[in-house]
Parts: sequence; C-alpha cells; structure tokens
Amino acid sequence: MIPESLEFEWDENKSKKLKEKRGKSFEDILHYIQRGNVVSIQKRFNQKRYPGQLIIVLNIDGYPWVVPCELRGNKLRLITAYPSRKFKNLLKGKLDEK
Repeated sequence: MIPESLEFEWDENKSKKLKEKRGKSFEDILHYIQRGNVVSIQKRFNQKRYPGQLIIVLNIDGYPWVVPCELRGNKLRLITAYPSRKFKNLLKGKLDEK
C-alpha cells in the first residue's frame, strides 16, 4: 500500500510526547507500517480544516490506530497517532482478518 521508496519524517519532540502519553513513538508506528499492519489509507474526513492530509489506519495488537499525515514531495510527514474506538467499529472485519 505504501511505496518502499517513500521516506518518513516527523517531529522528534512530538514522538517523545506520544511515547509518554500513548505508549507509542513515531519509530514504533513506522515499524508497524513496515510490517504491513496498514488496514487502510484514506483522505482525512475534514479536508477544509486539514487540506491534503491523509490518515493511515493501523492494526496494532488488534486495535486500530489512526495516523494523520501529509505527503511532502517524496516524504510522508507523520503528524500524530492515536488509538481510535471509532475505527474499531467501522473496520472490525478488516482488523479480524489481519
């Protein structure tokens, strides 16, 4: 789903805060992406507020995590990451398959 040639970038301070607050850093998130835990990639719902942003939905230990990001040239900038109960309901079948 995500080309191997694509580079990833993120804010290191944000990554540390995510690790402290949610138990996952961007390095952890990248590991799940590279392992093939991507359930879906789609445009972020509110394109007026977040123009051009995408969300990657990951299966992390049987629970969906949402990773908002933006494509900047050949780099994908990870913005944040959070577990999402909303996607658990919407994607239950897909998560069970992975």
